[in-house]
Amino acid sequence: FRWSFVRHLGRDRTDILAGLMSMVAEGRREIWAAEVGVFMANTSSKLLGLFENLRLLLVDPYHLHTENHTEKHQQFEEFYVSSRSTFSAATKATQAYRLRATFALQSSESLSWLRDDLDFVFLDGDHRYASVRKDIEVFWPRLRPHGILAGHDFAPTFPGVVEAVTEFALAEGLELLLAPEVWWIFKPAPD
Repeated sequence: FRWSFVRHLGRDRTDILAGLMSMVAEGRREIWAAEVGVFMANTSSKLLGLFENLRLLLVDPYHLHTENHTEKHQQFEEFYVSSRSTFSAATKATQAYRLRATFALQSSESLSWLRDDLDFVFLDGDHRYASVRKDIEVFWPRLRPHGILAGHDFAPTFPGVVEAVTEFALAEGLELLLAPEVWWIFKPAPD
């Protein structure tokens, strides 16, 4: 198991993600990506504004965030229980990019129809261990070789994220790369 802390991409989440997206965009006419856990679409709209060739699936089951969760690996109750007004704000934030941004108001496990050649996936949804593992299991096979699986909140306040991501990297023998609160793994080419 290897891990590295990367400084050259910056400290801001959007800067780090833009740097990662630039890596997968090289030589590609279009970038196919998904963001899981969109909330108000601040990250999505910034990335869509930076990359004119980005096609983004915005996955967030806004209407399903109604449970009350208590789990030993989650320090906080799910902090983004989304309302209709949150979804409205997200659609407004991405309105200028409607031809390149598509909302999927469902959970990751409902995405069996999803294409299997994504360039980039950013996980920032439910931060509980089981949910992060499920998101990884759903999206890892959907990434093309040399694609990037990334996520937010790799921090002590979200032990479910840290445990699920570390466990996956260990089990697969993959290098885990870290920057402030962002983690990512490059998908290797098949042998």
